[in-house]
Amino acid sequence: MHDLVHGLQPHHFGGSALAAPHLRALLELLEAEGHDVVALREELAHLLRALMRARHGGFGVNRGNAQP
Repeated sequence: MHDLVHGLQPHHFGGSALAAPHLRALLELLEAEGHDVVALREELAHLLRALMRARHGGFGVNRGNAQP
């Protein structure tokens, strides 16, 4: 599980080692263990959308002034 989350390759361009294949494998593992992966997928999608908004100027986290 640790390798799925942290990966074995170095980070590129400041991104996470957790790539799409790792996410699929992690969700399959959690589903096999009986977890509600539908809810996990929805939460993950929400978090990824928020991250993309933050990275592409949706709000000024690094500038210190929040924008709508």
